[in-house]
Amino acid sequence: MKKLILNRLKKVISVILVILTTMLLSTISFEVSAADPKVSIIIPVYNTPQNLLRDCLESAKNQTLKEIEIICVDDGSTDGSGKILDEYAKSDQSPKVNT
Repeated sequence: MKKLILNRLKKVISVILVILTTMLLSTISFEVSAADPKVSIIIPVYNTPQNLLRDCLESAKNQTLKEIEIICVDDGSTDGSGKILDEYAKSDQSPKVNT
């Protein structure tokens, strides 16, 4: 019973973090200069609804700052989140998928 509750809590926290990350990324606009440092965006993923995960990844990829790295940390998802991350990792060089 405790394991089920912890898994559900992990999922809820992951969804909340993805929503907040998406909201934050959609409000940030960067001006790029050659001297700007590289920025890392870390996205925690755990059984995240597919549409939210795709929206979050697209939002991160579409930033005006080009010197970014997107690090997605999949904490053992049992849904299709891992496959979505693998798709993005193959299609674009910026996301780094860590499990």
